[in-house]
Amino acid sequence: MKDLEKFWLITSRYHNWKPSDIAFIDSICLLDGCVTLVTYSQIRNSSAEWPRINDDFFASTIKCLNVNHLNINFNKGRLQQISGFDIIDRSMDGLERINFEIIDYENDTLHFFCEEVNVIEIGILQKIVF
Repeated sequence: MKDLEKFWLITSRYHNWKPSDIAFIDSICLLDGCVTLVTYSQIRNSSAEWPRINDDFFASTIKCLNVNHLNINFNKGRLQQISGFDIIDRSMDGLERINFEIIDYENDTLHFFCEEVNVIEIGILQKIVF
């Protein structure tokens, strides 16, 4: 996969983390062609139950630059559950300024393309208040 800037901020603390470990989106902001997502992740384990509501989550702020074809279909409420989040490398597709596809492949609540994905902040483990 094309390098994700500061991706190591997450994997240095949570070695087994992958984009599909994002369980909730707390907020989304579109400004000047950039999307900033504040997310809550929880490492999946062999348990059939995920996310585990009573366990800890960690917050991360992810900024996506030069966003296009943005589609958001969120429900009302503070947290939007994401069942199948993924960041797909599209850099070899030959499209100008499109290197990544961001998608919720389970519920189609979020879908867009972007040039860069930057992890800009990681929070501590915490309980989420629903």
